[in-house]
Amino acid sequence: VHGNNLHFFAIGDWGGASCPGHASMHYVHRQYLPGSERYELDDNAQSLVADRMGTLASQVKPFMVLNAGDNFYWGGVFHESLGGQDVHDPVTFAQGFEDIYNHEDLMVPWLSIMGNHDYGGDGCFANVRAQFDYTIRDLLHNDRWKMPSPYYKHRINFDGFSAEFFMLDTNVEDSNSGRHGGICAQEICHEVFDRETTPRAECVQWFRSMWQAEQTWLRSAVAESTADWKILVGHHKPHGPVGHLYESIVEEFGIQLMVGSHTHEMAFYDSWHRSAPLLVVGAGGGAQGAPGCGGARYCSEPTGYGFVDLGINEKQLEITIHNHDGEVALHHYICMNGQPQETPC
Repeated sequence: VHGNNLHFFAIGDWGGASCPGHASMHYVHRQYLPGSERYELDDNAQSLVADRMGTLASQVKPFMVLNAGDNFYWGGVFHESLGGQDVHDPVTFAQGFEDIYNHEDLMVPWLSIMGNHDYGGDGCFANVRAQFDYTIRDLLHNDRWKMPSPYYKHRINFDGFSAEFFMLDTNVEDSNSGRHGGICAQEICHEVFDRETTPRAECVQWFRSMWQAEQTWLRSAVAESTADWKILVGHHKPHGPVGHLYESIVEEFGIQLMVGSHTHEMAFYDSWHRSAPLLVVGAGGGAQGAPGCGGARYCSEPTGYGFVDLGINEKQLEITIHNHDGEVALHHYICMNGQPQETPC
């Protein structure tokens, strides 16, 4: 990417338009009724954020969008036995993505990962392969959906410096525990269809095996990286096993920024558990806002849907959180040494 002072966007938990009746935008605060101002805001949050992204993109010309997962609610690309149409699925890829993010300046690479809802959430296990394969189909369309596998790395060389993004699958955290028993329990699938689309034991083992391989891969990939900027991107905030891995990687290799989503807020932490700064981008308009970010420098309100513009050069990352209504919610900097500050580095 030519230039030495450029921009990219970050967003997560955005796939509300693929959910029937936009139900994922109304499941927390149910007291707001159709026709009320708050109901309409929630109902249209994804489009409002997308419109704001397009407006800003026309000004700063981002070279990519960093997508932290939960792309399609409630349950990703449906299994074919439920009517899903693989890479040609109109409800997810067309209705939930292409028809929403259609501004010409958003036709840039979307570096993407899977969220727990992309695997099926609490319902039937999804057609996971479809989101990887859409990378190939989209080469002939807009050439922007980039998700070749559950985890991967992507390096970008600029004029005079470089950045490497380590795109991680953190869904082992939700695979076999949590609400309704986790992804592999497929609780709602059992309730509605009296079956499951993938055997639970097979699902659990798949996530465990992937997580073991991913840890080995990540440590090796970061150790080999010669990039100036190193950024970890996962769907979840770094808790539990994911948090332990992140913290050891940050301590050993000097990661300057971690990006997460999953919890439905926009937030920024100067230091996550005495580790690197953490940026949370979980209010892209896919699930109703329900902030819970104690200890953060900034934590959005329930109506604070938005995305992040990140300026990058050889000295600093400039982080600006934009709300759907155009308000700038946070403006901060991270220096090359990983230290955040309020003024330019």
